[in-house]
Amino acid sequence: MKTKTIRNRQVVEFPVAVAHSCNLPGVHLPWGAYEALLSALDKPVATRAKLEAAGRHTPAGVKAETRRAALRDLVPAVRRAQDAIATARAEQQSIRSKMVAKPLDDSPTAFLRRQEMRQHLKTLAPAAQAALLSGLGNPEFVAAAAEMPPELSGLSPAQHERAVTLTLQASFPAEVKQIQDIDECIAAVDSALRLIGLETPADTGISRDALERLAAVQPNVLAEAAADADKAEELLRQYVDPTRDDRVARIAEETGLPRSDAHGEREERRKALRAVLADTDPPAAA
Repeated sequence: MKTKTIRNRQVVEFPVAVAHSCNLPGVHLPWGAYEALLSALDKPVATRAKLEAAGRHTPAGVKAETRRAALRDLVPAVRRAQDAIATARAEQQSIRSKMVAKPLDDSPTAFLRRQEMRQHLKTLAPAAQAALLSGLGNPEFVAAAAEMPPELSGLSPAQHERAVTLTLQASFPAEVKQIQDIDECIAAVDSALRLIGLETPADTGISRDALERLAAVQPNVLAEAAADADKAEELLRQYVDPTRDDRVARIAEETGLPRSDAHGEREERRKALRAVLADTDPPAAA
């Protein structure tokens, strides 16, 4: 997949060439959700810069208005992207449910032959298995592997899924292609969501978790809050934990980690970060 750099981070480019496969009923194109996310990313920052340049607001007022901008522009874009991904995945499942592989020869001789092929696959190294199950490999081995669970052929789950896909692709080439196209669209939108989650805490003081909670708020409630400063403050008090935001800032400062890592994205860092908060030494490496 092609990527591009936004704020020094790599983001998957939306595959415009396959966007027609993602034109799903009842939802905006994931392309629209992707563009809306990237467009919304800088709006709270732009609001803050404009207010600071005007000099008519206190720091607290600038912070409040920046968060209102996030409620108005960023949170709805996150909700739209989440809905687009959920709908796309449901569409993929719907397509898969209609794809039934052609029945194999069920004669005892044919079944025993496929059983021997699965036994042979179990004796091979992963690279040799992949060669037999590739698009240029042996179709009989592919069918034999796809017929039964991966344990019976010694395949990894990914290799087995590949065999199943190749089997279905022979009978449903257009449907498999559509599923793959939708996968590309989902990957791009998901990449933009990750970017928003990494950048928003520093931009607005709203943590990634809080952003996701706000995205689940009813749209009419969110719109009312975005239009009214008091309602915005009330909603933010409910969904944004300032104690946690302050804790994240402290961790980032004391450890020198980026704020995104201070949120504890990696389990091995969480113990060390908690130790910093507790003013104890981090656990010794095993």
